[in-house]
Amino acid sequence: MTNYAADRHSAFFRRNLQAIGTRTEGGLSSLDALIGIPLTPVAIDEAWVRHQMLGQPPEVALRRFRNLLMMALIERDVRGEAPLEEVLGAITHWAEVSVRHALQVAATELQEQGRTLLDSRGRPQDMLVVGMGKLGGGELNVSSDIDLIYVARDAGEEPRYLERIARRLGQLLSNVTADGFVFRVDTRLRPYGDVGPLIATLPALGSYFHEQGREWERFAWLKGRVIAHTGLAPFDSTRGDEQQLMQQVVPFVFRPYLDFPAFTALAKLHDMIRTEAGKTESRRARSDNAGFDVKLGRGGIREIEFCAQMFQIVRGGQDPSLRERSTPKALQRLARRRLLDESDVEQLLSAWRLLRRTEHALQYQEDAQTHWLSDDAAQHAAIAAMLGMSASEFDARLNDARNHVARVFDELLARLDVPPRVRVKDLSRGQGVKLRLVLALAHRPELLILDEPTSGLDPVARLDVLDVLRDFLVEEGRTILFSTHITSDLEQIADHLHIIGAGRTRFAGPLTDLAEQWAMARGPVSALTPAAEAALAGTRRNGVGAFSGLIRVSDTAAFGPDVVVEPPSIEEAVAAMTRGPGSDGLARHSRPAASAAPAQEH
Repeated sequence: MTNYAADRHSAFFRRNLQAIGTRTEGGLSSLDALIGIPLTPVAIDEAWVRHQMLGQPPEVALRRFRNLLMMALIERDVRGEAPLEEVLGAITHWAEVSVRHALQVAATELQEQGRTLLDSRGRPQDMLVVGMGKLGGGELNVSSDIDLIYVARDAGEEPRYLERIARRLGQLLSNVTADGFVFRVDTRLRPYGDVGPLIATLPALGSYFHEQGREWERFAWLKGRVIAHTGLAPFDSTRGDEQQLMQQVVPFVFRPYLDFPAFTALAKLHDMIRTEAGKTESRRARSDNAGFDVKLGRGGIREIEFCAQMFQIVRGGQDPSLRERSTPKALQRLARRRLLDESDVEQLLSAWRLLRRTEHALQYQEDAQTHWLSDDAAQHAAIAAMLGMSASEFDARLNDARNHVARVFDELLARLDVPPRVRVKDLSRGQGVKLRLVLALAHRPELLILDEPTSGLDPVARLDVLDVLRDFLVEEGRTILFSTHITSDLEQIADHLHIIGAGRTRFAGPLTDLAEQWAMARGPVSALTPAAEAALAGTRRNGVGAFSGLIRVSDTAAFGPDVVVEPPSIEEAVAAMTRGPGSDGLARHSRPAASAAPAQEH
C-alpha cells in the first residue's frame, strides 16, 4: 500500500483511506491517479466523467468523488506539489461542476414528472444559480460553505416547481450520508435572508436593490456571478436573463460617482466583524482555548479582502478594471493604478497566501469549517509541519503577516474615510478637499470654482480630487473656473481631465476678479469681461438663477476650527461668492458645532 504524507496530518484522510481501500472501483487507483497530476479544471472534468461511468446514484457519486478530490488535494498540498492557486481553483471548479450536475438531476426529475419551468407568459425559463463570496471570486477554501442565490425571470405559472428544484439541489449537495456531504449550501444572502422567498425574481430583485439594498449587500454582490442554470430554456433567453441580472447588479454595487460614503459603511461593517471576532477570542480564552481567527481576527483574511473592496466599491463605477472578483488580482490592479503602495500590496499578497494556506491546513485535519488557530504549541507545530516549516518559523511569519495587514488596513481607514459630518479641525488637508468637493457636487452645480491647489496632497487624495473634477465635467453645460494662484497645478489637472481646452474648462483670473465678474452677471452678458463671458458660457440663463448651484471650494482656513461642515444652500453659495473672499460670507456655509449633533454619533 502506498505511503501517503497526509496520513500523518489528517484524520479525514485516514478515515476515507480506509473506506476506499475496500472498493474495487473508484478506490485507491483512482486516488493515486488524481494525486499524480496537477488538478486543473480539465483534469477534474475528465476524472468526474470517468467516475460517473461507475453508475452510482447521484448522491453517492457526488460525495465519493468529492472525497477523492479532497484527499488528492490534501496529499498534493502536504507534499508541496500543489500551489495555493491549484487548491483554490480545484475546489471552486468542483463546486461549479457539482452545482451544475445537481441542477441537471433536479431538472430531469421534474421533466420526468411531465413538468417544466415556464414564466408567467408560458415561455420556458431557467433558474439561475449565482455563486457569491469566495465561490464567486474563485477562491473557495477546502471545507467551505457555498453561498448561493437562486434567480428566475419571474415566479412563473407554477412557483413551486422552482422551489422544488432549489430544495432538491440543496439535498443533493448538503445532506450528510455515510459518504459525507458535497458542500454545505447557504442561501441567506438572498433578499430578506431566511424570511425572504427562496427564489428571487428579476423584477423583485431590481426593486429590492433600488429601495432596500443595504451597504453590506453591495460588498456581498461584488463577487456574485452566475455559475449554473437548469438548462430547460433556449440558450438565448437564458443568456438574456443573465444579462438583465447583471444590469441590475452592476449599478447597485458600483455607483457612477466616487462613492466615499461607502467607506463609512465598510468601516462599520468591519467594526462589527472585528468586535464579534474579539468576543469569540475572549470566550475561547476563558475556556482555555485562546488563539486567533485567521479569517476574522485582527490582521486576518477579511481585512485583506476589505483593503481591495474599499477601492472597488468606491471607484469601480468609474474604473471598470477594478471590478475584479479575485482578491489577489484586485490588489495587483490597485498597485498598477497607484491606489495602493506597491510594497504594501506585496506584503498583503504574501500575508494572504500564508493565511489561506494556514486556513486550509486547519480544515484538512477534520474536514471542518474552522478558522481557529489555538495558542496550543502542539497545534502550531502540526500546522507548521503541514506547511513545510518549523513551528518557530511559522509563528514568526504569521505574526509579521498579521502586523503588516493590520497596519495597512488601519492606515487605509484613517486616510480614506470621510464621514458625512465632521469637524474641520479634525480633517487632514486631503480629507478636507475631498469633503468640500463632495458637498459641493451634491447640489449638482453648473459652475465650480477651484481656488485650492491639489499639489501637495497625498497621492490617493489627489487622485480622488481629480476624479471628482473629471466626473463633474461629464455632463454638458458644466464649467470649472481655476484661480490664477494654482497655475502651477493646472498642467497636471489638464493631463488628468483630458479635456482642458476643449471648450468646457476655462482658466480665469484671481478670485477677487472672479467675484467681481460674478456680481456683474446680474446684468446683460455684454457687461461681463471677455474672460468671464468665456468661462460662464453655456451656464447662463436669466439673472443670478442662471448659475444655480455655484459652489466655491474654499480653503479650510476660511472656516472656524470648531465648525461642522454642511452643504450650503444655493442661495448662500451665490451670496458668498458675490461678496468675494475675505468676507464673512463663507461662515454662512456652515453652523457652529454647538448646534450640531455630536460628530461621533454619525
